Amino acid sequence: MYMARTFMLHVALHWSEYGVNNLSLWSFAVKRAAWLYNRLPNRVTGISPLEMLTTERSDHRDLLRAHVWGCPTFVLDPKLQDGKKIPKWNKRSRIGQFLGYSEEHSSLIANVRHLKTGHVSPQYHCVFDDKFETVFSTGENDQVFEAISDMLWDKNRELYALDEFDEDGLLIYQPPPLNGVWLNKEERSNKKVR
Repeated sequence: MYMARTFMLHVALHWSEYGVNNLSLWSFAVKRAAWLYNRLPNRVTGISPLEMLTTERSDHRDLLRAHVWGCPTFVLDPKLQDGKKIPKWNKRSRIGQFLGYSEEHSSLIANVRHLKTGHVSPQYHCVFDDKFETVFSTGENDQVFEAISDMLWDKNRELYALDEFDEDGLLIYQPPPLNGVWLNKEERSNKKVR
C-alpha cells in the first residue's frame, strides 16, 4: 500500500492536473505495486517472490521494460494503427496516462487512460514519457499535495501498518540504513564506529 500511495503522490507532484485528485485510480496503483513487488528481487537472497513461486530463475527483462506508473503516454492515432493515412498536419498521437499492463493481453500491452473521457483501454503502439518531460506542473496544487501527504504519512500511518507499532504506539520496525553516499562525514564516521 505504501508503494501504491507513493505512485499516486509521485504523479501528483509531476502532473498535478491528473494526479492525486483522481482516487478512482487507486486500484490501478495497487495492481501496479503488486506487479512490481512480485518481480523485484529480495535484497538478501536475490530471489523475487515470483521466482520462489515458480521455482525458476528470471532474467528480469520485464523490469527492464517497466515504466513509471501514471506517466504521460502517447498513443498512435487509431487510423495510423490500422495502416491508413491521415492529413499531413493532423496530430499523429494523443496523450494518455499509463496505468500498468493489461491482464487480458500480452504482458507488453499497456493500459492507458484517456484523459478527457477517463476510459482505460489496452494500447499497442505507445511511447512512454517516464521522466514527465512533456507535461507542465504549475505548482498551484502544492498546498493540496502537502495536505494530502501530511494526512497519508503522518496521521494515518498506524491504520495501514498496525504490525509495525507496539502497544504504546512506538515504532518497532526500523528502516534500512542509508547508503554511505547519502551521509555526511560525521555520520559516516559514526557509522564506522558503530
